[in-house]
Order: sequence, then C-alpha cells, then structure tokens
Amino acid sequence: MGIEERMTAGFREKRSGLFGTAGAGAAKPVTNLASADLFYPEMPFPPSVRQAIAAALEDPSMAHYGHPLGRISLRQTIGKRLEKKYGHSVNPDQHILVFPGSELAMQVGMLPFLEPGDEVLIHDPGYLANSIDPQAVGAVPIAVPLKGESFCLDMAEFEKRLTSRTKMVILTYPNNPTGTIYSAEELRDLCRFVVRHDLILLCDMAFDDYVYDDGKLLWPAAEPGMWERTVSLFTVSKGWGLCGLRVGYMVADTPVLDALLGRIPALMGGAANIAQVGAEAALRDDRLLEENKRRLEIRRNSTYERLCRVPGLAVTLPQAGFQFWIDVSQLGTGTEVIRYLKENAQVLVNNGAAFGPVNGRDRLRLVFGCVNEESIYDKAIDRLCEALKSYPKR
Repeated sequence: MGIEERMTAGFREKRSGLFGTAGAGAAKPVTNLASADLFYPEMPFPPSVRQAIAAALEDPSMAHYGHPLGRISLRQTIGKRLEKKYGHSVNPDQHILVFPGSELAMQVGMLPFLEPGDEVLIHDPGYLANSIDPQAVGAVPIAVPLKGESFCLDMAEFEKRLTSRTKMVILTYPNNPTGTIYSAEELRDLCRFVVRHDLILLCDMAFDDYVYDDGKLLWPAAEPGMWERTVSLFTVSKGWGLCGLRVGYMVADTPVLDALLGRIPALMGGAANIAQVGAEAALRDDRLLEENKRRLEIRRNSTYERLCRVPGLAVTLPQAGFQFWIDVSQLGTGTEVIRYLKENAQVLVNNGAAFGPVNGRDRLRLVFGCVNEESIYDKAIDRLCEALKSYPKR
C-alpha cells in the first residue's frame, strides 16, 4: 500500500497544486487579482508597525515562547476593539486565544465539536475553507444555497438540510466571496435556528474591518443564547494588510479555549511574540484602517463602473471586504473565462466553483484590494475589461 492509500479520505482527495511538473516553460507574467492579501505585493509594513517591531527586537523575551493565550497587552487591545465595535465586553484572560493566523484557528475551532460523519451546514457561496476544513476531520459539509442576487440567508433552506447528524453551522460574515452583509433580521433568524437545534456556530469575521455605505455589523456571539455556542474568528491580515505576520485570534467561552489548550500542546507556543507586537501596533493605529478604507472605496466604485460597462457581465456592488463576485454565465463557465483572461489579459482571478458548487460554477472572484500601485491595478482592470468585451461568442 502506497503512502497516498494510507491517508484519510479528507487528505487523500485534496492537492495543493504547488508541486507541479518542473521545467514546463516560463509563463507570461500576470497581475494577481486573486489573492486576498491587501495591496499585495508592494505594500511594506506601516511605520507604526515597523517601529514597534524594531523596538521589540531589543527585548530578550522576543526570542522565547510567549503566553499560551497570546501577549496580554495584545489581548487587552483586542478586547477594547471588540467592545468599541460591537458593544460586547469580553475578558482578555478568559475569552481570547491568539493564533498564528485565523486559518489555523478556523480548523482548530472545529476539533472539539466534530467527529467523522457529522454534518456541517455551509452557505453557498462562501469561503472555500468552509468545505475543505470539515472534510479534513472526517465531517461532511452540506451546501446551503443563499437566496437571490443579494445572497441572503434563507432559513427554509437551512431547515431542509438539517438532519440528526448536523452539529455545526459555518458563517462567513461579511461574506467572502460576495462581500454581502447579512441583515440583522437574517442573522437573528440564524441564531435562533442554531439555539433551537442545539448547534455550534463557527463565525469567520475576517473581513469585518471594511464595511461601506454606512453598513452595520451585528456580532452573532452577542445575541441571546449564542455566547456559549459561538466560536468567532478574526484577523489582522485583511484590514491592516499584514498577512505576513500570521496573527489571528479566536474569541469563545472559557471552556472551549481551556479544552483546546489542554488537548493540543502545539497551541501552547502561540503566534510568534514579535508578530504579536506588530499586530498590537496595527490594532492601536486607527489611521491605517481609515486610509486603507478610503483607497478601497474609491477602487470599489471605479471598478464597479468599469465592470458594469462590459456586455455579458452581471456584477453586484460589494457591501464589505475587497472582492467582486462576478456572474459570467452569459459568456462561458468560470473555468473557461479564467483561462481566457490569463492568456489574453494577463490577469489572474479566482474560479467561483471553489467558493460554491451550487452558486459558483459560472462566477469569478476578483480581488480589488490586490496590488498597491494604482497605475498597475488600473491597467490590469483595463486589460480585463477589454479582453472580456472581445470574448468569443458562444
């Protein structure tokens, strides 16, 4: 039996795509509008973050393991941010666990609650890890289609897919890839569904820093009956453009964090101390978010206007985050259009099928937060639009 046959199904069926055939020839350079890495690849550390990290290098403690929950000053800063933003206080010593990235926090957050064969309700479209991570532990993701072109939560669809094996709901809020902000009524209906059926809610709030047009977010964990059954995930990667620091954090009731730290010794090291120092400096610097939001809002509006002028595209203006969810069904499948754009516009975007088997097949995700240099971004959008205007007719 080979090594692949010895893997569990959750791993055997997935591949990263990083180990392709070497020496296949140099590809044409492309502009990456597929990576949700803010102003990638040119934007450096902001001055406040750079200064904090430089000063911390003189601190001997940076070379050693940190507190298992994360640096206390960072957790306190996180607690103040959450209370200011959502009006709900958390205890930094009891309810916050710092991780080396919210991606890891997401998968670890499932472990206490899922066993092989358990089912997890995931909205479609939604973040691709929502389906991948449950499978890695032997659970079964169940796609629940969102409603209409506003991508609303439809509780009738959730109820139809509920079985005796359902243990968890995963919510990406705001939605990635659609940029949707679910209404307060939708979210409260979902919370009542979770409480009524005694489920766990894993709530990924990675894009909560950029909300446009005076939109408001509601934190599900603060709703009645939800604190003890919600695991919330946040990150400094998206809002502050600090993906390279790999700092995210989980907010949950004390028994959840206690069980995780007791069961998984590898978590006891936490995120690197020096990275946490940089993350704390960013969280304290509100000007960074304000400046980034101004840039992103201008890009969002101008890109939307340009995309809307391309025949055959259906585009929704995102309410949050920095990605567009584009319907290309009048032109071709997502796979076909992506290949065409890479070859003819030298632009890389995401295949919508990765974000939802029901609502993603004929969609693309375009990340308008990519690329720091405005002229490079503008030229990439120009090439994309012109190429799509010339897309071969069916």
